[in-house]
Amino acid sequence: MRAAGEGRTFVMHGPPGTGKSQTITNIISNALYNGKTVLFVAEKRAALEVVQKRLEEVGIGNHCLELHSNKTEKSKVIDQLKSSLAKCQPLDESKAQQLLSEIDAQKKKLDAYVTELHKERSFGLSAYEAISRFEAHDVPGVRDLRVDLEGGLKPKASNLADIEEAVRDAYQAFSLVQDADIDTLQHVRTGCIAASVASDTEDMIADLRSKVRAYRGFEDQLKALGLPIDTADERRRDSFIGAMLSIDDRMSKENDLPSVESGLRSISDRVEAVLRDLRAYADLGFNINPADIDRTQASVRDAQEEISSAVSRGFMIDSPETVRMLDEARRFCTAVSGARQDIGEVAKLWKLDVFRFNESYNLAQEYSAVGRAGFFGKGKARKAFMKAAAPYLRNPDTPFDSLSSSSDAISRIGPGLLAVASVPAGYRDSPGVGAEVEKLRERSRMASAAQSAIRDYGIDPRDLGRCRELAVTAGGILSQLKSARESMNASASALAEYLDTDLDLSDPAVSLPFCDKLEAQMPKLFDWTNWNHYAGKVSGYGLQSVLPEIRNGTDPELLVDSVYRSIYKTFITAVRQESEALRMFSSSTFEGFIRKFRKLDQTYTQLNRNALKYKLAMNVPKNMDDSISGSEAYILNKAVNSSRIRKSIRTLLSEVPNILPKLCPCFLMSPQSVSQYITMDYPRFDLVIFDESSQITTSKAIGALGRAENAVIAGDSKQLPPTSFFQKKIESDDDDDDQIDVDSFLDDCLALNMPETYLEWHYRSRHESLIAFSNRMFYGGKMLTFPSPNDLETKVGMRFVPGVYERGKRCNPIEAKAVINEVYRRVMDDTLVKQSIGIIAFSISQQTCIQDMLDDMIKRDSKLFDRLNMMPEEMFIKNLETVQGDERDVILFSIGYGPDSKGHVYQNFGPINRDGGQRRLNVAVSRARSEMIVFTSMKYTDIALTSSSSKGVRDMREFLRFAENRGHFPDSSADAPVAEGTMILTDIAETLKDNGYSSHYNVGTSQFKVDIGVIDPDNPSDYILGILSDGESYRASENTRDREYARADVLRGLGWNLMHVWSVDWYFNKQKALENILSRLKDLRENRTDAGEESQEIDPNYGLKDAPPEETGKPEASETELSNSVAYVPAAITVLEGVSPDLAVSNVDFIGKYASEIIEAESPINETYLVKLYCRKVGIKRLSEAKRNMLQYRLRNIFILMSNGDS
Repeated sequence: MRAAGEGRTFVMHGPPGTGKSQTITNIISNALYNGKTVLFVAEKRAALEVVQKRLEEVGIGNHCLELHSNKTEKSKVIDQLKSSLAKCQPLDESKAQQLLSEIDAQKKKLDAYVTELHKERSFGLSAYEAISRFEAHDVPGVRDLRVDLEGGLKPKASNLADIEEAVRDAYQAFSLVQDADIDTLQHVRTGCIAASVASDTEDMIADLRSKVRAYRGFEDQLKALGLPIDTADERRRDSFIGAMLSIDDRMSKENDLPSVESGLRSISDRVEAVLRDLRAYADLGFNINPADIDRTQASVRDAQEEISSAVSRGFMIDSPETVRMLDEARRFCTAVSGARQDIGEVAKLWKLDVFRFNESYNLAQEYSAVGRAGFFGKGKARKAFMKAAAPYLRNPDTPFDSLSSSSDAISRIGPGLLAVASVPAGYRDSPGVGAEVEKLRERSRMASAAQSAIRDYGIDPRDLGRCRELAVTAGGILSQLKSARESMNASASALAEYLDTDLDLSDPAVSLPFCDKLEAQMPKLFDWTNWNHYAGKVSGYGLQSVLPEIRNGTDPELLVDSVYRSIYKTFITAVRQESEALRMFSSSTFEGFIRKFRKLDQTYTQLNRNALKYKLAMNVPKNMDDSISGSEAYILNKAVNSSRIRKSIRTLLSEVPNILPKLCPCFLMSPQSVSQYITMDYPRFDLVIFDESSQITTSKAIGALGRAENAVIAGDSKQLPPTSFFQKKIESDDDDDDQIDVDSFLDDCLALNMPETYLEWHYRSRHESLIAFSNRMFYGGKMLTFPSPNDLETKVGMRFVPGVYERGKRCNPIEAKAVINEVYRRVMDDTLVKQSIGIIAFSISQQTCIQDMLDDMIKRDSKLFDRLNMMPEEMFIKNLETVQGDERDVILFSIGYGPDSKGHVYQNFGPINRDGGQRRLNVAVSRARSEMIVFTSMKYTDIALTSSSSKGVRDMREFLRFAENRGHFPDSSADAPVAEGTMILTDIAETLKDNGYSSHYNVGTSQFKVDIGVIDPDNPSDYILGILSDGESYRASENTRDREYARADVLRGLGWNLMHVWSVDWYFNKQKALENILSRLKDLRENRTDAGEESQEIDPNYGLKDAPPEETGKPEASETELSNSVAYVPAAITVLEGVSPDLAVSNVDFIGKYASEIIEAESPINETYLVKLYCRKVGIKRLSEAKRNMLQYRLRNIFILMSNGDS
């Protein structure tokens, strides 16, 4: 469609049943939608009628002018033109964009999954491939190993073989050292494979030993000094010397270090306690808890005593600020403590700031003055006193008489308290005291450090000074020791680097025992470095976890499976983390996306149909001015509205060349009618489409080809070419060899290397066995056929008949009789009669023999004719030359050829023997929809091949062999081999087997397979369920529609019960996926029916506005007309005996007499059916093409006369 839409000319190959007619319909529809004109050309009316019917189903048949016959009636043309003027409901054009947006959104979701699942990742595999390979190595006993993808050589598909090789090499390398001292050698990690590794190591060990001896000499010197420690302990030794050299000289001479340390610490603590109390008192005034004052007094007293003692012993440092602070604290505490009782009494009635008030207003004196006032002045004095005292009373209403003693107490203790009141506030911030306290603590810590040194190194305190002197001497030796140590470490480092050891060889206690043990392993050292080399390669791939498995003796094959499985598992996890489509995948959600996309897509198809109808209707001129005589509008309206038109069709078409393409942009014609009806000056069509071009000669096609800009040549070069007949007529009884093939229009197009395209999906056959032979032998397996759920049984059968080929009559009557008996059996069966039948004979003579026998049987059994008419399609009896284009449910073959009366098989098989005989065979074997039965009197071995045998004969022999083998090729097998890429399917099938279900992989004979067919346990000849995966076949379909539902719809149409198993689901939740499968199988076995895909109703008027359609010009039948209708009663046929065939066909009066009876009873009647009934009436069994044409002509004239009321 794309190529045709782009205006390209090409050949479209359409093998049998691949939807060629539908594709042509789609091309025509697309071209008309884009405003193009189309000329469709078909030699046979049957081919044209198929396309015409489908155009009518689309709804645009009224814009397609059918002119196939060169005797087309003008009235039919006028009727077609009238119908093209019909109006259409208006279109809501906004619907399209909205629908496209929704489709695009769903399509992106669906495409994202298949893209992400099958996209090759940085490690060289897709997620699907990784899952498939994971399943291949998920065997019993497999280990789950850690794979590190960070850094190093990451595992990739391209290096998996290298990884396996490295693992196997490492396994082999370890087998050479497994009896060595692994405990010693495991500290040697070098993987540098050098032949001199043992000798080099021995030299380096000797050098290290000499350096150790030098180092230990200096250690001995230190030891000889008599230090009170073990000099072998380097850390303790160096720490001791450092500690001794850091001890204060004064402290080293102090005899009572504990007293110094504790005394200074105690002084510091007590001073800080006094400071804390003073700072707390600053905010309390004099309302201080007596216990707190007592505690502070005690702290001051103890601190002063300890300071005095420390001074006397000589370890107290100068601390004048601290001494002054303690003195002031003592004075403060003494004052507060001495007035404690009075303060308590005052505090009950007065606020404590009354003491400041008392300095300016002596409460005792003023209170006494009130008492001394006279009788008349006392009240006034009392009020003045209470007014002055009220702000300082806790209760201003306190009686005057109750204030006597407290006023005296305030005046008595107030001056003393006020003298020390500023002491606490003065020490809110006291940096001087704090600095002195920190010095005291530092001195205390120094004494503690000296004690620690004494304690840690076991020194007699009296020897502390001597030890300090020894440390000074040891410091010089220690310098030399360190130099020796550096030299020893250099040698140790060189050896450690060479061996890549994890040991600290700088420690002689470690290095010397290791070197002794390593020297004993020198014979194995090279093998060990070889093991390290391969172990390093394995680790370099991020597979360090493999090495313990090798050491533990894990079976190498199981280990390789474990490696692969773990790598694939790591790949899958990494992909899922980076892919949202896979990370968020849910089968139920995804299948919901598919259902929604399917409905949207089908709705869009219907919208396009409606849009096309609307567009063609809108293209019809709305106001044609027919007032001007001679104008196209005038001519057209006159023709349409006249009861009779005198102009020929050719003239009429030539006079309306501009309007006609708008009414009918598509013409449906034959090659002959193109030349007859279309003048050369008629506007060229944009596109011409030839159907069945293999049966059109170039001379016939050239006229239509010259009337178009571009062409689509549809046909099948593997089917019948045009045939030329010489001397003999088709109705003669002579050999079929009188016919010769000529080159077709299709052959000539292919000879010009015209671009080609292929239709591959095969829809006709409801069982693959029916098209399998044709697909393999003639199309190289390119046709995409679909398997059936009953694929376990073939629908190709052979009936061997002990017949005799009568060479004189060129037929096989016994075989013909067997065919007729099969027809009789089928049509008399109420079930089988629902299937249409076609009979194909391999020669004209055998066809005639079968036809004669059938006619005789009909005469003998009147029911047979009626039963034949009950079939959905008329049964045909044809030969190889005439069957192309026909199809039926059941095809019965009659080979005819076989052994003669002497048992000899004559090797002449009519047209099969000629060049191109294989084409005739291909046509014949591709006509069946549901079943094919081959009647033959010979077996394939009766055909003797020679070097000169034609391809047709060779293929006929293979066909007989195929039929004898019941529709199977000798090399076919029910179980297809499973490659690694389908291990998911293997896993599913094996899991189903564990649950009691047998299954087959890759069901189907073409490229398209049902991934798993589950055999019905209750009916082993059928598959109860088809399982589709998201594997390679799913990925290969680039079209979202085909991938997600079109193929599945075809399979469901063939009767399959289907379900998808998604690889991501199977991997991450295998148990649930299995439960879903088993649940589905249980439902199918219990119900025997499957709901399948939910039917989705599509509104046929989607996109059309609600406005009612305009009148089309066709009046509807009135109630009176309907009430006057008469029920159909078939004509009673009484067969005439002894009628001459020539009389029955040529005598007009005779024909009129008997045909009129049939017409009166059956009218209206189809012309073909009229011929059939008439022939039955007069006893004619068969007609040649010439006689049939003559009879049809005369019957047509009689029918016209009767319709006009003439006798």
